Amino acid sequence: MKPKFTFGRYIITLLLTVSLCVVLYLSSVQNRHEWESILLNVRLASVTSQGHIDKLMQDNAELSEQISTLSAEISELRQEVEHKQDKADRGEPRGERRIMEVTAYWEGSCGKAPDDPEYGITSSGKYVQDGYIAAGPEFKIGQQIHVPYFNKTFTVMDRGKDITNGHLDVYMPTEKLCNEFGRVYGMEVVVVD
Repeated sequence: MKPKFTFGRYIITLLLTVSLCVVLYLSSVQNRHEWESILLNVRLASVTSQGHIDKLMQDNAELSEQISTLSAEISELRQEVEHKQDKADRGEPRGERRIMEVTAYWEGSCGKAPDDPEYGITSSGKYVQDGYIAAGPEFKIGQQIHVPYFNKTFTVMDRGKDITNGHLDVYMPTEKLCNEFGRVYGMEVVVVD
C-alpha cells in the first residue's frame, strides 16, 4: 500500500527543505565572510609586504649610490697612492714642494782668485763639491733640497751675496756647464722633510 501524501506531510517537507536551504545559505554566508576575511588579510599582508619591498628597494638604491661614491673615492686614493709610489720609486723624497728660481755657480764665479785661501770655500766652511747648493737665509745650512730637474737631492752648504729667498744656486764643476744651464724661473723643488 502506497502512503498517502497529505497536506501536513507537504508542509513538513517544505519546512525541512526551506530549513535546509536556510542552513546552507547561512553556512555559505559564514564561509564567504571567512573567505573574505582571509582574502582581506592576504591583501593587507600583500600591501604591507609591498611597503617593505619598496623600502628595501629605496635602501638598496641609496646603498648603491653610497657604494658608487666610495668606489670613486677609493679609485682617487689608489691613483694618489700610485702617483706617490711612482715618485718614491723614482727616488723623489717627500717634503714641501716649492717653485723657485734656479741658477748655477762654480768655484771661479765667487770672484776670488784660485790662490786665495777662501777660493772654493762655502759659507759652511767646507770646500765646494758636487751635491752642494747655495740658498737664501730661508734655508738653514745642511737642509736637503731635491731638484727633480736633476733627479738629485742637494745639500744647502753655501749662501752668496746675490742669493735671496726663493733662489737656489746649484754647484757645477765648470763654467761651461753653468753657462749652458743658465737661469731657470719657476722650477719645482722639494724641501725634504
